[in-house]
Amino acid sequence: MESKVNLRSSLFGNYCFGMYTKRHIQLFNDLYAIEEQIPPFQKNLMRYGTTHEKHGVAEFINWFGQMPENILSEQLNLIVPVSDDVSLSSTPDGFCMDGNALVEVKCTKIKKQTKPKFDARWLPQVFGQMLVVNDYYKANKIDKKIDKTFLVNWAEKDTKIYMVQRNDDAIHMIKELLMNYGQTFNKMSNVAKNLPDLIDLEDNQKNELLNSIQKDLKTNDEVQHQIMEQALENSVKLVYEASI
Repeated sequence: MESKVNLRSSLFGNYCFGMYTKRHIQLFNDLYAIEEQIPPFQKNLMRYGTTHEKHGVAEFINWFGQMPENILSEQLNLIVPVSDDVSLSSTPDGFCMDGNALVEVKCTKIKKQTKPKFDARWLPQVFGQMLVVNDYYKANKIDKKIDKTFLVNWAEKDTKIYMVQRNDDAIHMIKELLMNYGQTFNKMSNVAKNLPDLIDLEDNQKNELLNSIQKDLKTNDEVQHQIMEQALENSVKLVYEASI
């Protein structure tokens, strides 16, 4: 087990809010390099998104009038250390506005239609990408700053494009939660070194470790919910909508 963890922006929802996997379970899985089994239907949706991402990019070009940079096979994987405990990584779907804005594509398969409205579950990844890219710019003395992300929700029958403005309160909270996750990972990694390997771990040892992880992971659900609700209300705007 490594004493440093790399957190990917696609899973920031789990790391910060336990969105799909509870935070303490996610951290336990990271400690023991456990990869959760992805249900077949979810794998199918992921393949669908990969296959049709180019259509979302094409719709963005049609609306925006310019080709974004670092798209599809030319995407950039950016990694930034934020402490001795944790590094953050992100692979945005594209850059535009001379590197001062991002493009993110979400493809919807169900009923071949876009979601009725912006899905709040996209926000941790969107704000997390801004955090990673801006930290990368700062570390490399690049005179640019991500102020917005254009999120393209593409479906076979219609497309919506949302502009998500940078929200410093939400991004600051996400960074604090990620730091807490990384510090807890580092601490529990040292604890786990004195425990058997996963296959030999007894139930009481596993439960004690899970309880210790949960105790060290900070949470304030009411405040977190309020900040993200305000970000959803104030930072997200539908800028384009078209049907086939």
